[in-house]
Amino acid sequence: MPGMGKPSSERREFWERTYMDRRQEIVSALVEFERLLSSSDTGVDSRLLDIVIARIPDGPKAKNSIREAVRGVANEYRALMRTAQREERVLVDHADRKFRDHSPRALGYMVFVARTGRNPVGTVELVRKEAYFILTCPNPADYNVFYNPSLETLPAAEFSKKVETLLGHGGTFHTLLTLERKHRTEQYDLPEITSGTIVAKMPREDVSFDTVLDHERQHFINHRLLRVFDASEGPLIAGKDQPRIQIARLLKDEIIAYVRDGRSGDDTMGHLLGDIYAGLFRSLTADEGASFRQTIATFAAALDLFPHASEPAYRRALIAHLVDVRLEKIPHRIEMAAEYYGGLIRRVESLGLSSDDIPEKATTSPRFASDRQRLRQSQRLYLELRKRCMDELYVLSPKAFAIMTEDLRIRRAAVERDMVALRPGGVAVPSGTVHYVDAKRTPEPTKPAMERASKEAFEDILARLTELSPTERTTFVHSARSGSEEAFSQALARGFEDSIVMPLLKRGGENVEIHRIQNQAADDANSVVLRVEANFSKLDEIYKTVYRIRIHGRPDHTSPVFRS
Repeated sequence: MPGMGKPSSERREFWERTYMDRRQEIVSALVEFERLLSSSDTGVDSRLLDIVIARIPDGPKAKNSIREAVRGVANEYRALMRTAQREERVLVDHADRKFRDHSPRALGYMVFVARTGRNPVGTVELVRKEAYFILTCPNPADYNVFYNPSLETLPAAEFSKKVETLLGHGGTFHTLLTLERKHRTEQYDLPEITSGTIVAKMPREDVSFDTVLDHERQHFINHRLLRVFDASEGPLIAGKDQPRIQIARLLKDEIIAYVRDGRSGDDTMGHLLGDIYAGLFRSLTADEGASFRQTIATFAAALDLFPHASEPAYRRALIAHLVDVRLEKIPHRIEMAAEYYGGLIRRVESLGLSSDDIPEKATTSPRFASDRQRLRQSQRLYLELRKRCMDELYVLSPKAFAIMTEDLRIRRAAVERDMVALRPGGVAVPSGTVHYVDAKRTPEPTKPAMERASKEAFEDILARLTELSPTERTTFVHSARSGSEEAFSQALARGFEDSIVMPLLKRGGENVEIHRIQNQAADDANSVVLRVEANFSKLDEIYKTVYRIRIHGRPDHTSPVFRS
């Protein structure tokens, strides 16, 4: 019916927010789930995994249960861990019998010779990490031959071309690492490594070794735990759609791995549309190839649009958002995630403190030592929590984020409380309050004396303002904020002007002017900021001083005076 319901844009915004809140519940649990899996090379307590899995909200249909899918991943991971541990024991036994040594170098040498039939040029090492193995080949020639032992049989020109292409690889993931049967002997009759093996070489200067491992580890997750996205892209069944499905799975596998290692969208697009992956598109029709290329380009643009896209926590959360999304919908899901997290960031930023609110240092008067200590403590707690909010908002559940931001609001209020008054209350001096400006170049012999006079006058002003009663301060603030210059002048005349002008005159100040700073924030409605200007002069030398002082009208604030 006309007039019923919300406009479609509002409905869409409400739906997307509700949907992303629910997705964030899932993302938070998935990130914690993965953290637990990677926390140990010997296995994870099943009870801990069950607790995290139970946090995942279930889907409306049992067949689409994300919770059960994750439970299946946990079972698969346990099986892979047992397999990897068993394969490691076999390799260690072989190395002990052959070399009486099962160090990473001995294991790497043994596996390299068993696969290639020759000794490595450089040092090769093999270690087990979590439920997979890592074989490092710093020498490019060793890496190339291990990657494909048949390369050495190629003609020189073709071998050179293959090696040039492979040099773009920082590493490869082998779901099944075969040790060539023709190279096996009684000494090197090693079994295949079926749990998964990352083979890595020293990468290019613009890519770190950790980046390579992050990338290839994601391939291990994609292949061995997520079955190369059977659930979202569809299983490989013989038929006319098989090439398209296979390429969709491969592209998504690479896109997720590039998200993991922190590459930019442009860098990822350059790799996926470059020579290394050119063969992927040959089995497609022209329209299918163009559609895939457009998806890659749109993905790259969406990934680079978010200003915090390089944050590791954002990348972990983004992967959890994307693993069950079809390839062509990935760009839109990234845009939704960026908008969602942008809203969370703005929420944290709205609970910030301006530079005026956090003093750089407090007055040195011993009278306020305990007040200074209390402020430093409340500032530290606030800043630590604010950093946590910004660092963790990508992986927090909506409920946990709401609790943390409420704690942040409370801690901000504590800083404001501890910052706002001289005992018995009412005068705050924000950071950057005192500025010393030379109207003329002041000779060094006279400058320190005038600077000292200015500082002493300032201390005296604060002491005098402290002596005013809460009622006097409240009346002054309300009058000063009324908008009328006449009311402000009358308010100054009732004790405040003398408290400011007399200390300056006493120490040689002149041409004193007092102004109020307009357009204060709405959340500062119970205070007023004054700008006080005065000159200290000797002969024809002028030393100009500007003070900014905040007067609070709320009588319940008790804390120190601050100055910079």
